[in-house]
Amino acid sequence: DNDCLDSAGNPLPGACSKQDNGNPGRCMTPVAKTNVYELATSNYIAAGGSGFRVLQRNTTQVDTKIQQRDALTDFMRQGRACGYRKDAGTAEGLVACETDTDCTSEGDFVCACPSHSYGTEGANGSLSCTTQGSCSKSVGRCVRRDCRDQVAAFNGKRCKTNPDAESCRQALGACTIGGESCKFLACVDETLGSFTDNRIEMIGR
Repeated sequence: DNDCLDSAGNPLPGACSKQDNGNPGRCMTPVAKTNVYELATSNYIAAGGSGFRVLQRNTTQVDTKIQQRDALTDFMRQGRACGYRKDAGTAEGLVACETDTDCTSEGDFVCACPSHSYGTEGANGSLSCTTQGSCSKSVGRCVRRDCRDQVAAFNGKRCKTNPDAESCRQALGACTIGGESCKFLACVDETLGSFTDNRIEMIGR
């Protein structure tokens, strides 16, 4: 926060949004009383629901007709994959790898290599994934271990109950599907979109 200063040179508490994987943090923009802001909300809140009478009296409202679930889906699709680095040098922004050891500097990450991820089922039905051998850096990417394992467990469980599902008919194991899925699944947190649209961090949220 000491790097995020107001116009008087004072630190702004809670203004620094820290990043993982070597990406620098960013200073969020505080609310200014003289600025004009746009707010997206539901029709219920915009009509004064839950006591928001100031919104009910707002004469500049525009009903976009966009469903909240569609807006949330689009919001999540815009997110970068977990482990994204601007300087990674790949289209996905993930570090290229041949084996798991190439990912140790990223934290608890593993190398997602097509056809090199295998699973072992535990006594309680859990799925433990491991990467065996190596693959080309053109296809191997460092992904979060928990992402790969959770997606693998989901697919393993789903294929047991619905073996005719499209992904279950493919000649891919659950751990491979998990690794490949985590190359594009987004990490959604308060930083998503804030770097490009200068989103405001509300005080006392």
